[in-house]
Formats: sequence, structure tokens, C-alpha cells
Amino acid sequence: MLEVLSEGHDCSQSAYIRDIIVERWKENCGDVHPKIFNRHDMDIEAFLRGEIDPDEVNDGFKMDGDSPAKVPASDGGVGAAVSPGNHTPTQTPVDLAKSGPELTYDELKDAVTKHWDDDLEIHPDRVRASEAVEFLTDDCEDYSEDPYALKSSRATVSKVLAGILRTHGDEVPEQIVEETILKYTSHQITRADKKAGERYKVERYTEALVERYEYLIPHPDPLKDMYYTSEAAAKEHLGKEITETIEKLIDQSSWVLDPKAHAQEQQVNPKKDPSEWINDLASFRQRLGYLHAVRESEYWASLLTELDNDLFDEFPTPQVAVGKTFTEMINQYLRVNQWARFAAAHAVLEVTDETVLEAEIYDGDEPMTVNPDRPAQPVMEWVTERGEPLSPGAQIEAVAEKL
Repeated sequence: MLEVLSEGHDCSQSAYIRDIIVERWKENCGDVHPKIFNRHDMDIEAFLRGEIDPDEVNDGFKMDGDSPAKVPASDGGVGAAVSPGNHTPTQTPVDLAKSGPELTYDELKDAVTKHWDDDLEIHPDRVRASEAVEFLTDDCEDYSEDPYALKSSRATVSKVLAGILRTHGDEVPEQIVEETILKYTSHQITRADKKAGERYKVERYTEALVERYEYLIPHPDPLKDMYYTSEAAAKEHLGKEITETIEKLIDQSSWVLDPKAHAQEQQVNPKKDPSEWINDLASFRQRLGYLHAVRESEYWASLLTELDNDLFDEFPTPQVAVGKTFTEMINQYLRVNQWARFAAAHAVLEVTDETVLEAEIYDGDEPMTVNPDRPAQPVMEWVTERGEPLSPGAQIEAVAEKL
């Protein structure tokens, strides 16, 4: 294979291998000289993970075109000292949160490095959007001369993005997160397929914000595309949301789970129009899913232990409140017409395999795993074994025949 490739490129095998190595080095480390990883406090893994951008490295550590490499002495350090003439004071958290002139990338990096915490906010005015970035070339790929453009460094840019997202409050929708990522990083896209490049940027920075650095906390409800903008916000809202969920489940259980009681409450006969009942049943199902997710998640179960017991008057602890309410409500929910449950989960909530609610009930002394969204084989036959699959609307309408 190597022999064929080197022949095709009209060079020796060793020259072909060397070209591949040089190309891969430039992709990961740009013009940074390899010797600095042995002689200085520089982490090659940080480059490969994308946490350090080659543009951030002092020019003294880079190879200078075809001329001999200029590698500083080992005691020279990796940080370039800022000359007094170019020094600007670090922005304070108060400065960052207020509208004002755009800050250079270096100023933003300096500020988030020194002041980062759960409360730091960055006003969108202080960060240059991609549409305003100045490029050196017509292909819109070289923005190295624009000091205000965000560089491709996940460690710094993730903090900047998180700071901007916090200006939306304690909670932010997934759509806003994706729009914000693209608004400030799309100038970094060099792929010919622009849409593929945008998907990559969204995935890369969402992973960094949520998993790598945990600046954003996904809402525990698997059917809510929301994030908390800090762990403090997540903890603050958890107690309120759980108490409201428990109160609504207990209230709804007396009339939502029974179509006759629902008809008396809402003055709509489900036998004639089941849509309102199915929608209320779906709301009940989603609240059950929320409690289930809190119980099953190690993260949320841990936060649950930190909540004030006074929030749950009728229960000794938050854990008991969630566990007992879920167990009682799921057992009542399982008694509801199985076709109605299926329509609520699949036609209204559009439950996927990742958000399936499973519960454990007891048949005598033996525990049984129950999936209330696919409660029995007849339901699957009802939906799938037809000439054409039932649409969501048709699923809901057909429930009337099963009552």
C-alpha cells in the first residue's frame, strides 16, 4: 500500500511518510515547534484535544517558514510577557456583564481566566460575532489578523459562550445554545460543506459546555430541551420544580386518570373527543418521567439530598417525597386504558427509546419491570399491523373506540 502511494506521488516511501507526518502536525499544532514539548511546560495532549489553539502560542516558539527554527532556551517559559505599552487592565466581572465596546480575544481570555465562577456573565456586546470578523482572504478562512475574533480554543471559548448564555437567566433553551455557538464561532468553519461544519461546531461546543466542563446542566426532564446555566441555578430550581410536580400529580390523579372524572371536570366527553383527555394524560406522564429521571440520575439524586426538608411538609426527606409519590402515581397510571397511555406517550409526547419510562411494580412478592408506554402487545398490533400506520391524530381519535 505504501509502495503504491509513494509511486503515485513520485517520491520515496520515507518522503511520503514524512509528508504525512508534517501534514498531521500542522493540522494539530500549526507552526509550533516540536521541541517545546520536551523543553517547556507544554502539553501535547491539550493540543490534540483542541484545548490549546496554535495561535495562542508565543511566536518565539514557532517555526519561521523555511528559515532555521527559533526555539527559546528551556528556562524561557511559554508565556510571553506583556509589554507595558500594550497592557490593558483586566476587565472586572461588573465590566463584563455591562454593555460596552468589544473586547479582543486576549482581553476576554485574560478576564475569564482570572474571574471565572458560576456567576460570571458576559454581555453579548463585548464579544465580536462571526459576521463581523475581518478576513485576510476572499475564501473567508484566514482571520488571524482580527484580534477580536474568537480563536478555536475550547477551554477559553466555552467560558465565553457560557458567560453569554447566562445573560438569558437561570435556564436557556437548547435552540438558544445552538444559535449562540454558531453566532460566535461560525467564522472558524473551513469545510466546503457549510451545514456539516455548523453541525460539527454545535456538537463540539455543546459537548464542551455540557460534558467536558459542565458549565451547562441539562434539565432532568428528558422531554425538555433546556439547560440550567450553572449548578447553583440547577440546585435552586430543583426544589421548586419537584414540589410543584408532586402537587400537580396528586391533584391530577383524582380526575386525569379516569376518563369519566375528566369528563365531569372539563365538560368534554372523551368518547366523542378524546384529544383533551389524552393531552392532560400526557402532562401527567411527563411529570412522572421527570420524577423518574431525578431518582435514576446520580447527579440529580445527589442534589436532592441537599434540599431543605421544609419544602416537603408531608414527607420526612426530599428522597422519600420523590420516591413515594412516583411509586404511588405510576401504579395508578398503569391502571389507565392502555391505548390511551400509548397515544399520550407516542402521539403527544413523541417519546423515543432514550426517554422511555420504565417502572418496577410487584406481582405478589416478585418485582416486574413495566414500560407503561408500550403496555401490551395488542397496542403494538393496533398501531403497526395495519395497511398504513396511524398518524398521531388518528391514534388519539381511535382511543374513543377503545374506552
